[in-house]
Amino acid sequence: MVAKNPAHNERRTAPGQASKGTTYHVDLEPSDIDSEIIDLIDVIEDEISATTDGALSADEPRREIPRHGVTPESAEGPVDQEGKGADDLRDLDTDQLLAEFLASDETDLPRRGREKEPSADESEIEHPAAFGEDLLSELLDDLESTERAVAQEAAAVQPPPGANETPPDPALHDLDWVRSGNYYPQLIASLDKQIAECQQELDKKIKQLTVQRDQLKQNFEDVRSLLTGQEDELRKSIHRVFTTFWKLKVSELDANKKETFREDLLVEHNGRKIIFKIKSTTTNDPSLKFIAQLWQELHYSGFGASTEGGLILNHDVRVEPKHRGLAYTVAEEEYLEDIIFVDTRVLYNLTLAIIDYGLPVQEATELLLRKGRVKFQLDDVAT
Repeated sequence: MVAKNPAHNERRTAPGQASKGTTYHVDLEPSDIDSEIIDLIDVIEDEISATTDGALSADEPRREIPRHGVTPESAEGPVDQEGKGADDLRDLDTDQLLAEFLASDETDLPRRGREKEPSADESEIEHPAAFGEDLLSELLDDLESTERAVAQEAAAVQPPPGANETPPDPALHDLDWVRSGNYYPQLIASLDKQIAECQQELDKKIKQLTVQRDQLKQNFEDVRSLLTGQEDELRKSIHRVFTTFWKLKVSELDANKKETFREDLLVEHNGRKIIFKIKSTTTNDPSLKFIAQLWQELHYSGFGASTEGGLILNHDVRVEPKHRGLAYTVAEEEYLEDIIFVDTRVLYNLTLAIIDYGLPVQEATELLLRKGRVKFQLDDVAT
């Protein structure tokens, strides 16, 4: 409940109704507001009526209510100690009497907060209208305070759980058996079993696919090394790629004849013999000496003048392949006209075209063994 405002502890009574007290409760519900206002209006009317009746009561000594502009001496009719101005009062109707009563300088209303009659020389006398306004103001203040307090209490109270909700029991919070899946119908256990079986099958399938993936990664590691390998590693990777994916006949030259033959591979295809020089470098502008070394290999190979020469180059190795530039451009391009020049990025794309997009090996081989700069874009077969 909301406590009553301490400032409103005072109870008010009107003259003539000392035994009738009106108590105002502040712990009101919104539905009681209309009733309280109606009661307040009745109280105010009773206060005014009691004041008027007290002025005209025959049981109490009559006091003269002066009329504006008329003195007791000039008023018509006999005026005595017990009934001075009686004729004047009888001549006034109720509304006029009330107006003159409120306008007079003397009233029988006691001042608010006094227990005794005010003295005759007091300069301020509270009128009944002001008294009623104070009562109304007090009640409205009480009602406003009550509504504010009720709203605050309602906001502080947590809403009760819904009809289908069960309030949690703190004592059961940490119990394992409560959090377990037990005590459900058998249908739940059956579904759990099916889930477990599916999980086992899925794990088995994942294991099989993982083994297959790792095997393929190992097989394709040589393809990836076309972009990352250097020197002997690069040469071995190209050898395995040619034999595995291109189905070419590949052999190594006898390094006993010449030390630089260790960097070379002999490819035989459709009666053609091609000596490929395998080179790698970290620079983006490879030297022309790689081409000069290739011509020396052709001269000392002993395979005759019909043997062709080719250079497979992995350059600018530290840079990601898509950001590398072309080797041997502009004036150096003419040195590539009489040999087969293969950028390892082109060899990589051709190999992917065979593996992923089904490019026929014969067609890929014809592209690879053309003289000059070998050109191929994977987009040509990927779209």
